[in-house]
Formats: sequence, C-alpha cells, structure tokens
Amino acid sequence: MLASFAVIAALIEPSFPRMTYLYGREVRHLAGDESLRLPRQASIAIRPLFLALLALFAGFGAGRWRDRLRLAVLAVGTYVPVIVATDVVLARLGRYGAPSPFEARGNLIVGVIGVLVAAVVVFASARLPGNVHVRRRIRRARWRLLVLGASIVSTALAVALALHVEGGRIAAAARIPLLGGVGSVVVLFIALLPAVICSYGATAGLIARVRRRRRGPMPRSAAFIVPAHNEEGMIGDCIRALDAAAAGWEGEVAAYIVENGSTDATPFEAAQALAECPHLHGEVVTAPPLGKSRALNVGLACCTQDVVVRIDADTLVTPELLAQTVPHFADPDVGGVGVLPLPRSNAGWIGPMRALETYYGVAFKRVAQGVVDAVTVLPGATVAYRRDLLVELSGFAEGVNGEDADITVRVGRLGYRIVSDHRIRVHTDVPRNLGQLREQRIRWSRGLYHMVARNRSAIWGLQGVRGAWMLPWAAFVMFRKLMLIPLAVAAVGMIAAHPSTLPLREVTAAGAILLGVQLVQMTIVLAWYRRLDLIAFVPAYLVFRLIVTYYALETLLTLSLVPERAARYTRPQLQGG
Repeated sequence: MLASFAVIAALIEPSFPRMTYLYGREVRHLAGDESLRLPRQASIAIRPLFLALLALFAGFGAGRWRDRLRLAVLAVGTYVPVIVATDVVLARLGRYGAPSPFEARGNLIVGVIGVLVAAVVVFASARLPGNVHVRRRIRRARWRLLVLGASIVSTALAVALALHVEGGRIAAAARIPLLGGVGSVVVLFIALLPAVICSYGATAGLIARVRRRRRGPMPRSAAFIVPAHNEEGMIGDCIRALDAAAAGWEGEVAAYIVENGSTDATPFEAAQALAECPHLHGEVVTAPPLGKSRALNVGLACCTQDVVVRIDADTLVTPELLAQTVPHFADPDVGGVGVLPLPRSNAGWIGPMRALETYYGVAFKRVAQGVVDAVTVLPGATVAYRRDLLVELSGFAEGVNGEDADITVRVGRLGYRIVSDHRIRVHTDVPRNLGQLREQRIRWSRGLYHMVARNRSAIWGLQGVRGAWMLPWAAFVMFRKLMLIPLAVAAVGMIAAHPSTLPLREVTAAGAILLGVQLVQMTIVLAWYRRLDLIAFVPAYLVFRLIVTYYALETLLTLSLVPERAARYTRPQLQGG
C-alpha cells in the first residue's frame, strides 16, 4: 500500500499547480467571491493525496472486493463534499480575516477534517464489537468540568500571550527541523494543555486535602487475579512479590492464579509458590483456553473480597502495593486505581523506549486526564477495582482486545472516579525483540478500536469528560498518527521523482509537528522525575515511534470489512451478580 501511495504521489505531483488553479477557480465561483485570489504559496496537494490514501485504505482492506468498493465509495463520497464545503466556507470567511483555504493554516484545517472523515468512515465500515449501554450510578463532581474549562481558557490565553511577546523567538525556533511545529497555534495549545491541567490539579488536590474529602469505610479484603499462560520461570517470582505486598497490608488477602491452557509447568510452579507463601492464601484455578478475559472472569467468579487487583503474570509488584492502593477506595467515589508500570529491565533498546513512553504517557498525560476524570485506560499489568462494580458490569469483555481499557471506561461511565497514581510503581516485562513488539502493538491498536466501538454510546450520550472529549479525541489522535508514515512515504516518492519539489527542511519540519514538540515535552517530564539516565534515549524515540506507527497502520488493514456473527459462549457465574 505504501509503495503504491509513493508512486501515485510522484505521478500526480507535477499536476499540483494546475489542480490548484482549476480547483481555486471553482471554489471562488462557489463562494460567490470573484475577487478571491490565491496566495503565492497556494497548494491543494493535501487534498488529492488524502483522497488517494483513502482509496488505497479501501483497496488494501481486509474484506471482499464488494466490501472494499463500498468502503471506497463511502470514503470518497464523504470526503469530497465535506472538503469542498470547508474550502468554500473558508473562502467566504476570508474577507473577515479567516485563513485562505489553500495556505498553510487552511491546509491544516483540511488535514484535520480529513483525519476525522477517515475515522468516521472506518468505524462505520469495519467489523467491530457492538455498542454497550452503561447507566450512570452516581453523580460526577461538576468541579472537574470547571477545571477543564479553566484549563482550556488559560492555555489559549497563554498561547496568545507567548505568540504576542515571544513571537520572534518562536518563529526562529520553528525554523529548526526538530521544533518545526512550535509555530503552530494548534500544536502549542495541544502541547501546553496537559501541563496546565496538571497545575490546576495540584491546586485542586491541595484544596481537597485541606477540606478533607468525605471518606467511607476502608476496604478490609483484597484479591489478586493473575491470568497465566505459559509463564514458567516468571509466575513464581510474581506470586512471591504478591506475598510481600500482602505482608505489608493488614487486611485479608487472597490470590487466584488462573491457569489458562499452559503447555509448560506454569500450574505446578504457581501451586508450589502459593504453598510457600506465609501471608497469602489462594489457589490455582483452571480456565478454558479462551483468552485472557475469560481467565479474568473465571478468577472474578471465585472472588468475594472487596477489592480486586488484576496482575499480569510477568509483573513484579512492590511490598507497598496494597498499602498504597487500597486507601484510595476509602473515597466512595473511586472505582478503579492504576499504577505506573515500569519495565523490569532497561537492557536492550526496547526497554528504555517503553520507559520513555510510560513516564510520558502515564506519569504526565494520564495524570492530566485524571484531574478531569477522563482516564480511558488503566493498564492491565496492575490495576485495582471495586469488586461489586466489576460484577455489576458482568466482568471483563470477552472476544475483544483491550479489555483493560474497556473495563476502565465502563467503570467510569457508572460515574465512579478513575485514579492513576504514578507514585505506585510496579515492574513488568517488555517485548524483547521486534516480533514481540509487533504482536503487542497490533493487539494494543486493535484494542483501541474495540474499546471506542463498544463505548460509542458514551460519546453520543456525552457521559462525562471521558465520553464527550477523551474517547473522540483518542480516535482522532489514533488516525492522526496513522497519517505519519503514508505522508512521509509520499514525500520521499515526490522528492525521488522530482528532487526540487520539497526541500528536506520543510519535510522534516512537517514531521516535527507530530513528533518534535512531543520529544521536548518528554525531555522535560524525564527531568521532572529525575530520570536523567533516560534523556539520552529521547532522539532514538523517533525511530521507535515510526516502527510502532507502522504496526498500527498494519492493524488498520487487518480490520475485517465482512460482517461476522458473534460466537456464543457461556460467561462464568459471578458471585453477587
């Protein structure tokens, strides 16, 4: 697909000036403004390129030819009128100071709309899990909406002030390829917003501590559920770490190791490790080999404890885990608590890359999401929930990827607060090679599609900040990232065919809009958490990001366009539900 896109880009590039002239004339006619003139650097290149890309997505999709043709017609039939309407509106607003539809800012708007069209078309055409409805159980705190609104206004004012006072320096920085995106108002806004939300959250947290939030009874029991499939050599260490965590907490603690079709000595190693635990009681439970979600539900059916902590078998928790996690549930509004899952080892190349991702994504961005109660995923490596909420929601979703994200969103849709506490640390295994990384990222990417599809009624119903903002934003960001590699390949194809077409600096600057500012943010976050040892790996994250984006693009082409009847299965009976 990428090779085809590069060839198409190279073939149509010489026609861009003529296309711009003809299309500009039509837009001027439709806008009813014959005085409209094209700016000197006018270009409509993004439009035919995006059109070709949508057609190629359909042509290389996973389905029958008639399904691919239907997707192509839907994509093109949606994209063309929406973009023409956008260009006409921008042209009409041009007399009031709006950007020309064919200059940089106009093309940016068109690009954003193109990403939105791609997302809507894919979700409308691909075979994805059905929507689930979750009725709110408790009322959300309205002050979080006020924090979000204040953060948006403050960020907009900060960006405007920065451009007014330091516009010259920002423009100079934008000429540096790595920082090519800092001249964009949109990029600056997106970059600053999480930091502003975090600052408001620190203030709100201080006020909450002073006012002493209402507290309920402290949970007195907790259960670990550990799904295990071929975890010989790791499951014993995992259980011994859980025993140390049980020793560090005064309540009752049980562990249910769910053997999930292992072909090695996992069940025997687990049983022996449990028998040697002085502080932890539990059992090894056998589940049919129908995936991790089925194993989790089998374990959940065994639980009677107040708090359920699901643990991946390749994860080592700290002795303070329960002492740090369970007190969060003294707040009756808290439904789930996540942690900071750091790599067990930074050996090799992938370990440091995962550490960078974790600090940036969990210890920074997810902290900001937590301030406005908009967290969309608590990673399954280690996460705690109230057991009664899991039972009410019929347990973990089966037959899908991303069950950890799905249950996080559904608990949040009940109205309960989702907490991501970066001070609670665990250490988990990471992929050791590109093959394992590919398997992980395809699973994660497909999980995001599944989670958004299952919870789309949260978007239509505007269920909190999570439904009204974070879920559609997550879908938009996913598709925005997918554009990175195709557009880079198209640029390479055009440069190879016509070396004078695109200066290399402009190409790298365009890529920096998606990557450069993020790398600067990442460096600041690492310095804040005093992980100076990881800063040296930040430049290498460019390569890592391209690799995982390639895997995400591969995932898109594996989404089936053929409707398929869901398989029937019997869910384990959950106690109390």
